[in-house]
Amino acid sequence: MCFWQKVLPHALFSFRSLGHSPKDVYSMAMFQFSWLFFLLLWHSLLTADTLPPVGASLVVMLATEMRAFFRPEKVIIIASAKARQELPGRYRFQKKLPLYRLFPGKISKWGALRLQPIFEPDRNKEKEIFVQMLKDKDPRFLQRTIKMIIQWERTTYHEEIIHIHGEKDHTIPIKNVDYDYRIEKGSHVMTLTRAAEISRLLNTLLED
Repeated sequence: MCFWQKVLPHALFSFRSLGHSPKDVYSMAMFQFSWLFFLLLWHSLLTADTLPPVGASLVVMLATEMRAFFRPEKVIIIASAKARQELPGRYRFQKKLPLYRLFPGKISKWGALRLQPIFEPDRNKEKEIFVQMLKDKDPRFLQRTIKMIIQWERTTYHEEIIHIHGEKDHTIPIKNVDYDYRIEKGSHVMTLTRAAEISRLLNTLLED
């Protein structure tokens, strides 16, 4: 089960998995990958110009990039960053001092399994799902997306993007974020742990 499948029972919208290959992001920058993601959306839905993208984590960053070259009805992002300055310092400094290169994908994946409960203790409410999600990640894809995020260049974003963020997000602290809706005690993984509350807000935003 993924984030959006958990939200679905409470939501008025549908879920589709686009899929990916680790080869898709080989040496790609975020903007380049956003074009690939856009083509996947177009192929899957054939209505990308009216699609209201909703995403979390890396997908949010891709949605911010895509907003530069197509105009959906709405872009709603959850628990992520719209531009480089909203990322925490531990990510930004590695653009000049790329320590992440010292760790292959398998080590990064192992570290995520051990460190996620420390950074985001809220995930223990849905521990089995989170552990399985991390285990399912391809180490090569994980390593390449880490590089993509650290090397992200975007410093501006469209003012109409709707941003939902949790006040207890330890992965991307809210102090760095220009948000529209703050979820009290919400964590970085609140899309799953607070699924009913998040989906009610999404329903309201998508119906407007």
